[in-house]
This record gives sequence, C-alpha cells and structure tokens, in this order.
Amino acid sequence: MKKLAKIPEKIIELMENSPINFSFWAFSFLSLIVARILVEGWINKFQNRSSYFIFYEFAHNFLFFLIAYILFSIIIKKITRKSFSSVSNILLWGYLIILTPPIIDHFISGGKGFWSFYKFDGVAGLIQRFFTLFGDKPEIGITYGVRFEVVLVVILIFIYSLIKLKKLSKSLLVAILSYVVLFVLGTFPSYITILIQGFSKGFLKVGEIDIAQMFLVPSNIFSREVLDITNSFNLKMSIIYSLLLSIIVLVGLFIYHKKKFLSFLKNIRPPQIAYHIGLISS
Repeated sequence: MKKLAKIPEKIIELMENSPINFSFWAFSFLSLIVARILVEGWINKFQNRSSYFIFYEFAHNFLFFLIAYILFSIIIKKITRKSFSSVSNILLWGYLIILTPPIIDHFISGGKGFWSFYKFDGVAGLIQRFFTLFGDKPEIGITYGVRFEVVLVVILIFIYSLIKLKKLSKSLLVAILSYVVLFVLGTFPSYITILIQGFSKGFLKVGEIDIAQMFLVPSNIFSREVLDITNSFNLKMSIIYSLLLSIIVLVGLFIYHKKKFLSFLKNIRPPQIAYHIGLISS
C-alpha cells in the first residue's frame, strides 16, 4: 500500500525532472496553443476564416495562456519553494488541459457549440460570480467546458501542492490563488471597462452592456479598420495582454535581476520612448 501511495509522487518527480530546455518548452507551448485552435476549428468544421482571424486568434490565445502560465509559476514557486524549472515542467504537462473545453462544450451542446470567450459584468455582479463559479448562463462566455477546466486545474494544483507541502492550509491557499488568477483572467475585459469608464460614469454603474460596447464592436486600431467584431475583440485583448505581459516581465526583472534592470533603465531614452508611445496611441 505504501508503494502504491508513492506512485503519484514518483510520477510528479519524473515530470519535474524532465530534461526540458527553453527551445523544447517554447516549441511545446506553441504547439499546445496551435492544437487548441485546431481543435476549435475542427469542432466548427473549419469554417472559412481569414488570415487576419487566425493571426488575431492565435495572438490572443498565446498571450492569455502565457500570462496564466507565468502567474501560476510565480504562485506555486513562492509557496512550495520549488525551482522555476520544476514548476514550469509540471505546468507544461498540465497545460494539456486547455484542449478539453471546446470538446466538452461540443458534446454537451449536441454539436451546436457554445460561444466561449469571457464573462462581462459590473462590480456587484463580479463579486457574486466569484463565489458561484462564474454564475449563470454557462452556454455563453465562461461555458461548461471552461468551468470544468477551471475546477480541474484548481484541483490538480491543490493535489500537487499537498503532495509537495504535506500541509493542507498552504495547499488550499495555492488552490484559492489559482482560482483567483483564472477568475480575473476570465473576466478581464470587465475590469478594463470599469477602470476606463468608472471615473465618468461611476465605478458601480458600469455594466455588461458598457463592456460589450467597448470590446464587441468594430474598431479602428493602428490606422486599420477592423469590422469583424471577433477580430476586433481578439486584437484589443492582444494589445491589453501585451501591455500586461510587459509589466509582469519588468516587475520580474526588477525582483530577480535588480542591478541589470536598473542599468537598463539608466540607458533608456525618455524622449524616444515617449515618441513611440505616442505613435502607438495615435
């Protein structure tokens, strides 16, 4: 019995100690994102899509899952005290889960499919949805498949932490923080809209319609008119996540490579930075 009990621990150790270099990690991670998009395409019978749609969809998915990956790595490493390489290896294996939501939604819907993207809501609604696993209407936004994915991810991270820490309280903390990350990312457009429109409209008055009007409409970005609302949404979220990823990377450099980061700051040219920011913003 004791030997059987140690099997999960040995499997985890094998995953942690896998000889994965950066090139292999990058190839595997990108392959998972491509596989996710292909699964969704297969389920949708590979409807005619433009090259712009494929590019925006890939960029959006890549940045979303990369940010989630980094945040999970930070949380798990900080609490379990494992090395980044060990945590990264475990997460890479665990990221196979991202292939499941479209398949589950396909079968539950009887082949009709659900529209999976984000959950839009105001402040009060978001608080309620946090404690009810994203609330009602699992046929749109955070669908059945996505909710299954969230629950499974939290459970697996909890089990991993419990095996490594042998402490229930800390393992629960890792699981809760993981759920917070998934919930925030799954409702991210809501916070952006609340932040932008809250000063003029009132933070508690921003609702689902305001968020939809900000993200699910044709737009003109980088002097390019994007008429398809899906492309527009993917492009907007890609830009937002690019900025968020840049902030995360800069904070990480400051914490783990402070001297190099400060040296980098000393060599930047503020006028040129301001000029390029102006070009991007225009």
